[in-house]
Amino acid sequence: MVRRALYACAVCSVLPAAIMCGQSGTIAESPADGSSDATRDAPGNSVDALPDQEAGPDATDNVHTSCGTHPPLPPNGGTGAGSTMVPISVGSLTAGLRFGVSVQVGGPTVSAMLDTGSNGLRILSRALADASIEIADAGIDAGDGVVTANYNGGMSLQGYQAFAFVTLGSMTTEHPISIMVVTDVCYPGNSGTECASGDSADASIYGFDSIMGIDLRSDRYDIRSPIAALPGAPAYTIHTDTDGGTFPDAGMLTVGLSTGEFANFEYAYQLPIYADVEGGAPEWNDTTIPMCLRDLTSTQSWCQGAFLDTGDPAPYVETTGLTSSYYLPWGDTAQLIIEGKDGCIFDEYTFNVGGPSTDQVEIRLVDPSKLSVGPYINPSNTVFFRYDVLYDPLRGIVALKRKP
Repeated sequence: MVRRALYACAVCSVLPAAIMCGQSGTIAESPADGSSDATRDAPGNSVDALPDQEAGPDATDNVHTSCGTHPPLPPNGGTGAGSTMVPISVGSLTAGLRFGVSVQVGGPTVSAMLDTGSNGLRILSRALADASIEIADAGIDAGDGVVTANYNGGMSLQGYQAFAFVTLGSMTTEHPISIMVVTDVCYPGNSGTECASGDSADASIYGFDSIMGIDLRSDRYDIRSPIAALPGAPAYTIHTDTDGGTFPDAGMLTVGLSTGEFANFEYAYQLPIYADVEGGAPEWNDTTIPMCLRDLTSTQSWCQGAFLDTGDPAPYVETTGLTSSYYLPWGDTAQLIIEGKDGCIFDEYTFNVGGPSTDQVEIRLVDPSKLSVGPYINPSNTVFFRYDVLYDPLRGIVALKRKP
């Protein structure tokens, strides 16, 4: 278990002295919105694909310089493993905006919430029996591990480990991968925690049959993103289509990219390595993208690592420097600053702080006795309205491209 207090004010040093730095601290054990309750010790960064990215002393607020570098281009014009495009849908808005895709697990095809803030494919047991297919007949082998996955939004999943081939579009994992079959799903309710059986017709994961976490880490059962187990551990992009309204209409998950698609991205950040994986893509600490969130009305600021999360509709800031959590006042003006190489400012934008599920910003106290990575800022899935986002699981790169 690793304390990450060193990230806390690394970015603040490059902004004007008038900007108050957020409290240093560490993150709760459950990584980034939705992985299981396990952690790993993280070795230091051993990759130098994008060198010299520490914050520098000369950056100034509201000055946009040429920031960062394009992602390193893949060899031989691409990943060498082909590509596929998977349509993204928009789920029910009753519990906040979430994105979804279709994924084939063994034989059955299920709807999956697309979540860059958690790891692994976790499927309601009823979704694997919809066509009267027993799990063994669906090409899924049950394992022995009893699994619990807890999510920052309060959802908790219980079930067991299993193994299956997973197909996204036209690409299939090279071998059966570790997944979770969910036997019980629990949410916080008005009268306490409310649970439903994974076999129940009423059970859902934010309106979907499953949740597919595609962050760049895993849990203690090695349940991780299925994309990391596709041939070549290909890079992928998330694009949402918008019509100028509040929410996107749909979008596309593109897995396997060409040299030209890499070259189109304006900003690339090299993540520190989280854990080496024998025979597979490494795990990366994807909560370290340098950002600041500022309340321009109250002049409070928090500058620390951040991650990009399709699974959470509301922004929040993790900190240990509080006695209790609180929300920024409704109607305040907030600003998000994204930094890059040498502390330059890649982009910044403002938004009005709203109510629940509408840009409500929580300053969230975390338990310092449960530490993994961080602390982090989660700017919410509205980031995906503004940028196309590229992930490279083999080389540990996150890249951004502004939308027109």
